[in-house]
Amino acid sequence: RRRRSFAVLGHMAELGEASAAAHEEAGALAARAGVSALVVVGDEATPILAGAKAEPGWAGDLLHVPDARAAVRAVSPLLARGDIVLVKASRAAGLEAVALALLGELPAHEVRRPGEVAP
Repeated sequence: RRRRSFAVLGHMAELGEASAAAHEEAGALAARAGVSALVVVGDEATPILAGAKAEPGWAGDLLHVPDARAAVRAVSPLLARGDIVLVKASRAAGLEAVALALLGELPAHEVRRPGEVAP
């Protein structure tokens, strides 16, 4: 079996006026890299979707989820041993929890939504 690659991308803060264009370019770059699936996390990262959709010839899956918890739920069942996952966003997006959950270092049920406090 061929090793597959996945990207879980969220909002990149502090980009100022270049934000929309930079997010679109991130989506296009992920598609050009040939990821098997691109998971876009959060409303602020929506331009990433447009960038990936505009890339001709990309046949990967494109998913848009609301938060880190949903990203873990979307990606986990797709992964097999040896697959590669890039997780990237500003810290404010909370995607480090996605990386930890996918590595098995954080139980998936403990992944919090931004601003959510543990019980």
